[in-house]
Amino acid sequence: MTPKKITVEDLKEQAEGIRDTVREDAKEVLRQDTTKMVIAGVVTAVVVVSFAYYIGRRRCTCPALPNPPSCC
Repeated sequence: MTPKKITVEDLKEQAEGIRDTVREDAKEVLRQDTTKMVIAGVVTAVVVVSFAYYIGRRRCTCPALPNPPSCC
């Protein structure tokens, strides 16, 4: 039994198939990375705003005391 001869056209078709697969995989990875970066940005913004609110509330509470803090 003789092995099948591989032609240039066969190699070209295989290379194009691999190229298409790699492109689709790269697009999917890029979409996943973009989603992760957006989520990380939103979480960071929420943490920063929450921390700023906490610090602001902690420093400027105005209880009904005879000598309220100067920020009131």
